[in-house]
Amino acid sequence: MIRNAVISSLLGLALCSCASLSKQDCIDGDWQQIGLRDGQSGQAMSRLKDHTKACSKYGISPDTTAYEAGRKIGLVSYCKVDSGFAQGDKGKSYAGVCQGKAEQRFLSGYRLGKELHLARSNLEEDQERMERIDRRLRSVRSEIRALHCKSGEEGKSCRKKKASLRDERDDLEFDRLSATAQYFASQAHYDQTRRDVYARLGIVSGGS
Repeated sequence: MIRNAVISSLLGLALCSCASLSKQDCIDGDWQQIGLRDGQSGQAMSRLKDHTKACSKYGISPDTTAYEAGRKIGLVSYCKVDSGFAQGDKGKSYAGVCQGKAEQRFLSGYRLGKELHLARSNLEEDQERMERIDRRLRSVRSEIRALHCKSGEEGKSCRKKKASLRDERDDLEFDRLSATAQYFASQAHYDQTRRDVYARLGIVSGGS
């Protein structure tokens, strides 16, 4: 019963997250503000279809003209170098919503942000690997300490298990050294990438 309740709860959350607008948003009908918000977050025009579907349940249709006007204003603040950098740095996708020179400016920042995001992601992956090894190493060492094997045939399986754990411990200690070296290399790469990216960002932003 608990399992079914959890599944029902998760399904409910999934269904709620599908609606692009709440009932109150539809009723309020401030379509210029909704468009402004979508423009500022770089939503494609197809987002209006999601809003149309969400509000159709309440018998409400969007004001397309007001939405487009608001979205156009919102895109002005989105299609900038700093905004592009922020989107790329967060690992967010770009829906191709900017046009002409505005898109060039956005993408110049976006590419720099993606570069920094990739370097940070690699660093975080290496740190997580090192931490996984550490957790397993502590566990194996604890298991070894807990084993008190008897002599003779009676303790044969225990001694075999202990030997296997010691082999795993030795492998993990080697992996730990390798992972640590990789982590420090990734840290150095991230630090250098960050310096380079911010230097280039300053140049790009200054020329925008």
